Amino acid sequence: MPHDLGDGGAAAGLRALLDRSIDDRELESAFEGIDAAQLLLVVDACNSGQALDSEERRRGPLNTKGLAQLAYEKGMYVLTAAQSYQQAVASNALGHGYLTYALAEGLTTASADRAPADGRIQLREWLNYATERVPQLRRPAASEKRGELVQEPAARPPGSDAQTPRVYYRREDDAPDFIVGTVN
Repeated sequence: MPHDLGDGGAAAGLRALLDRSIDDRELESAFEGIDAAQLLLVVDACNSGQALDSEERRRGPLNTKGLAQLAYEKGMYVLTAAQSYQQAVASNALGHGYLTYALAEGLTTASADRAPADGRIQLREWLNYATERVPQLRRPAASEKRGELVQEPAARPPGSDAQTPRVYYRREDDAPDFIVGTVN
């Protein structure tokens, strides 16, 4: 569902919801025409991990044969803001969601340049940074009023309800470097 679906949502009726939503065939059609060796799709939405759930493991992301084939051919990466059962949390103090914050932080502070720390931020480093960083971000009520960002310890107990992004990598180590930023 696009961000501008509207507050009416389900109350507006199923027809309105279907008319304004984006289905898998539209995504497939949009990606098919892109002449690129690799693609990144970021789904920053509640329950977005469902995009990576599949009835058949070989189908790949978005549970459709066509998109799975495109993911293979184009070397598609998919990053979702949360697991299939989790909310994607936004913060008034940050002005956007935790996933967006973590992605921007990884590039602007060079925090994502890790393995190896070579002055280049590769896509996998960046996505791995975001998936690790998002669960660490928290805003206790008192701190949020002051606009301070409070970081929890990296270790989270199993079964934790902390928002945890999911990432899908189609190509293995043979994929060429996909550089998303450099460190000055």
